[in-house]
Amino acid sequence: MALTKAHNRMIDGASISVKDFGATGDGTTDDTTAIQAALNVGGTVYFPKGTYLTGSLLIPSNTEVVGAKDSIILAATTLSTPLFRNAAYPNGNVNIKISSLTINGNESATNIEDTIELQKCTNTNVDGCYIYNYPSIAISILGGDSTVEVTNNHIDGGVGGGTDGVGTGGSGINFSGQTLMGNKIIGNTVINNTSSGIVIQGGSQFVVVTNNNASYNGITNGNGIFAGHAKTCVISNNVCRYNSLVAEAGSGIGINTSLYDCDNHSITGNICEYNGDDGIDILAATGYNTSYHTITGNQLNYNTGAGINMGGAETMYITVSGNHIKGNGAAGIHIDSVLNGYHTISDNVILDNGQVTSGSPAIRCYDDYVTITGNVCRNITGTLTQSGITATGTSCLVVGNVVANTTTQYSFSSSNDNILGFNYGSSMFKIGGVNTLATAGATPDVTHNRMVKIQQSGATNITDLTGGQIGKEVILQFRDGNSTLVHSASIRLAGGVNVTMGDYDMMCLIHDGLGWLETSRTIN
Repeated sequence: MALTKAHNRMIDGASISVKDFGATGDGTTDDTTAIQAALNVGGTVYFPKGTYLTGSLLIPSNTEVVGAKDSIILAATTLSTPLFRNAAYPNGNVNIKISSLTINGNESATNIEDTIELQKCTNTNVDGCYIYNYPSIAISILGGDSTVEVTNNHIDGGVGGGTDGVGTGGSGINFSGQTLMGNKIIGNTVINNTSSGIVIQGGSQFVVVTNNNASYNGITNGNGIFAGHAKTCVISNNVCRYNSLVAEAGSGIGINTSLYDCDNHSITGNICEYNGDDGIDILAATGYNTSYHTITGNQLNYNTGAGINMGGAETMYITVSGNHIKGNGAAGIHIDSVLNGYHTISDNVILDNGQVTSGSPAIRCYDDYVTITGNVCRNITGTLTQSGITATGTSCLVVGNVVANTTTQYSFSSSNDNILGFNYGSSMFKIGGVNTLATAGATPDVTHNRMVKIQQSGATNITDLTGGQIGKEVILQFRDGNSTLVHSASIRLAGGVNVTMGDYDMMCLIHDGLGWLETSRTIN
């Protein structure tokens, strides 16, 4: 008996070639119907070598779409819906995989649709695709998704993108809507988009964004990575360079919320360099919170604006630690929100910032209740007037920092109760208000306090301090211009001459068993 030839689709579990269903792959014939017929069967649908001109396609559940090395999916110029969409959109599908496709989105005046758009999908993966010349968004993942992964794709908005060389649309990868657990954006290259390269918005949450290269985006306005309208995302080990160079309105990573509260992002180990605005920009519009973010271990160098900018209406409870911040045009770290800050700024290395904007310190803090500790700050000097640490908020603790090579090492507001602690490159503690004992007279009593505010009602010569014992150290803060310390065996002053202390001047003395010995002073 003669045998008949079997197609692959007749073998249970084998891949299905779109050519078995009549697709030509010649680049001119409309292959939409043939491709959709193959997709309707499900399983593994394979595109052999060829160029497949197609309109909009629907992918059912339990389907893998795979492209050969030399196959190209060419979108029609008049799409009314996205090129690829899950079949049960907007209600959702399961177990969809799109891999190794080369997709020419065929940007044109009449084609304004996304290239891949999936909604409410579970256990879905877009992996290893090359997408270019797309008119809107390359990969769009909409609300209600769980365990959706976008991995190892190369997305280039600048290849064949119209007369200006860029895509007319928005972003490379977009997660929007109440995404659920297990969603990941890993290992992608996303470049040359008119808006942000990677976008997490619409109230998305629990999205991991790691090991991506998001550079050269924001050609009109945008960031390398934007996660402003989102919560509890991990943004780690990404490279964000040269974003928003033309518009200068976007940053390496932007957390700029105006539609939803934005909390609990972990931003770690990223490289944000040479961007048109800030390295990392955190901003909240009036009526919305952006809070409880952790910014650690990032390299934020040579950006036009600040290394880290934190501002807006309600930007609070942010930890900034262990970052390397160098050579930015404005301040290394700029903190300026409307409400109280309660931030912790610690253990950062902040070098040679303020390259463009005069008056840009290594750390500028206008917020209240901020702890600034253990930072190394070296700023530029010369024609631009730059300082080390400026803290003008109320009740800020500034302690254990190293400041060098700056025009002014520290600057504080005399109208607020700032606390200046043992910093290298300047003097000791600065205390105000109820934080310390107030005393006066020719022999002020320092028995029970290490930090003492001296406030005289009139001109007074201070000849001794009551409460001295060997090894006791005291920091005096003067709150008027009335006090003159008299050099003697009881108070031995540097230079051996009397000194009149002005408002907010400070002096540190230690008792050596014979009397008080001056160890440092600050004259403001």
